[in-house]
Amino acid sequence: MFADNDVISARQLLCQLTLGMLGVFLLVLPGFGEIQGIRGVLCCVGGFLLVAAYCFFLVRLAPAYRHPEKVLGIWGARVMGIWFLSYFIVTGAFLVGLVSDVTDRYFVTGSSPYVIHGVILLACAMAGIPQVQRRGRMAEASFGVLVGILLLLLVLCAFQQDWTYLGQELAQQPTPEAKQEMIPQVTQNRNLAADGNFTGILMGIYEYFAAFAGIGALPFLLNKVKNHRCKSMIGAAGILTAFLGMALLLLQGSYGAAQVKDRSWPLITLIAGIRIPGTFLARFDPLWIAVFLLLLLFAVGSTLFYCNYIAKKTNIPAKWYWILFIVYVISLMDLGGYTVKEYYEILLLYIYAPSILILNLAVGWRHRRSTT
Repeated sequence: MFADNDVISARQLLCQLTLGMLGVFLLVLPGFGEIQGIRGVLCCVGGFLLVAAYCFFLVRLAPAYRHPEKVLGIWGARVMGIWFLSYFIVTGAFLVGLVSDVTDRYFVTGSSPYVIHGVILLACAMAGIPQVQRRGRMAEASFGVLVGILLLLLVLCAFQQDWTYLGQELAQQPTPEAKQEMIPQVTQNRNLAADGNFTGILMGIYEYFAAFAGIGALPFLLNKVKNHRCKSMIGAAGILTAFLGMALLLLQGSYGAAQVKDRSWPLITLIAGIRIPGTFLARFDPLWIAVFLLLLLFAVGSTLFYCNYIAKKTNIPAKWYWILFIVYVISLMDLGGYTVKEYYEILLLYIYAPSILILNLAVGWRHRRSTT
């Protein structure tokens, strides 16, 4: 049943991680960089292996984050906390913008972003900032329903697609005459093509690994989790990888790589085409839109929770309402025609993902020195 004494179970950790990332992964990652089609599935599998190894390291790092000021000093812990805060604040602003776009397209067309962003943040703050145990219970209670409905949607998509583009990609073989004409060109460019494909797959693996940058803050929380912490983290990553792999194959079979790359939220477009025979659930749209919105709102709540939790663990005098205000301002900020939705990819891939990894490695090294 539910955990006591401000401690959550391993199952509740798995539910929180899955719900906090599933909606974002399915909306944003298909067509992101090299994550598309069959090659995207390979990238996800390779990225999952890196994430699994990272999870083992993070679990071993948890004792260092129980009292980070003892390992890094008071100001060292605060600097580290500020960096993690900046990541979750920027991520929260990006997610608020994403929720606002979905709301504007499917619920309240033409709504003011100033109002919608504020409503989203206030709603998520009330549900997302409370204590660890309450979030664990909320995630555990809603996990089966939300994940089950999403799995059903993907299965319905699979049965209603003709898989034209996927079949062409798998069966695309040149004729014997074409093979003879291609031999000189293939011989000349074989190494270049192989290098290009290999580089693309490596980049896709890194892009998928970077999408898990937020789990680098889990050592702050792992001391509040009962046994089997590593199993829960890897289990959540496995569920996310399986869902994303299914989505990539469905999108490749329905649209092809080029169209997936050009569409915004291609999976929503695919699910919107589901048709259920008869009069049962004739208005199917509100169901799947509500599922995605709930998942995105849970993700926003997760960023606000970690902001508040990390600020307390690292003794940063930042009240939750100030964090809320900063997220609100960044979500509406326009720098030269670019909002946080445009530059978040660069921040994630080239700044936050590598820096959080390096920071955790440095904390692990420092903790090892302090205990020997």
